[in-house]
Amino acid sequence: MMMMMMMMMMMMMMMMMMMMMMMMMMMMMMMMMMMMMMMMMMMMMMMMMMMMMMMMMMMMMMMMMMMMMMMMMMMMMMMMMMMMTLMEVSNKEMKTPDFALIVYKADNTWSESD
Repeated sequence: MMMMMMMMMMMMMMMMMMMMMMMMMMMMMMMMMMMMMMMMMMMMMMMMMMMMMMMMMMMMMMMMMMMMMMMMMMMMMMMMMMMMTLMEVSNKEMKTPDFALIVYKADNTWSESD
């Protein structure tokens, strides 16, 4: 009888130990999973941040490009205006046909024909 009891006790102890081990393992696994998840989340966040930064940089670049284009356009317009004034002055002096005037005349003829 005593032997039986001892055996039972041993078995119980073993079972308990096994259970404990299993629980520990499960806990460890859970912890690992959580850690992995956290890491993944962090990575995702970092990626998102990087993407946002890249987007911002791209936007800034685009804005800069637009500004440059606008500046170039303004410069071109200024140059054109200067050229036109110069042409006008030269026309007054040398009596050469002005391109703008020719275009204007052509436009008038067109409108008249309509």
